[in-house]
Amino acid sequence: MEIRESTFDTGAVTLNYVEVASSGTSLVLLHGGNARWQSFESILSDLAAIWHIYAPDFRGQGKSGWISGSYRLQDYTDDTISFLRHHIHEPAYLFGHSLGGIVALMVAAQYPAGVRAVAVGDAPLSSQTWHDHLLQSQDRVVAWRDLSGGQKPLDQIIELLKDAPTEVLGRREPVPMRVVMGEDSAFYVWQATNLYQSQRLPAEAGSLSLRLKVA
Repeated sequence: MEIRESTFDTGAVTLNYVEVASSGTSLVLLHGGNARWQSFESILSDLAAIWHIYAPDFRGQGKSGWISGSYRLQDYTDDTISFLRHHIHEPAYLFGHSLGGIVALMVAAQYPAGVRAVAVGDAPLSSQTWHDHLLQSQDRVVAWRDLSGGQKPLDQIIELLKDAPTEVLGRREPVPMRVVMGEDSAFYVWQATNLYQSQRLPAEAGSLSLRLKVA
């Protein structure tokens, strides 16, 4: 399996993406918030046996470009539609996880000619669900916001992540992540890299998740 990593200029921002070419129908993988295309790395070989895979990094995440402001759902949607128009010359299948799932549905609604079907995983699809999610995870996402943007070295971010507040079912107050995941979880390196590469929002934004605000 050959994974080719390239960039694409939407006219507003430069997107990083990978492609795994095959004779199959195009499948576009859209990652969750504060992640990158590598979220799908463990399943790419299985998917590539059937599909021609594309997996972009959203603006401000992974290796994609940063831009001042403009991190609404509509901005992610516009970027994805531009990517589909210029790279995929047939209706594509979309799979989106979390943030990616919301964007996938918006892309299908606004560019139906370019989308054959959508699969959504673990995405808050109602305003109430989204509101509840923000309230429940506020402490954690504020902590993650303060670790993003490459302002701290990776090893320091890893240690700070271990102390980041984490919600636990049945407990009223968040607990440090190290209590839930232990000291040696591979998650710390993964998430530290995501945060290191993600754009840091200004303090008045309140949390990383406010990037996902509906326009």
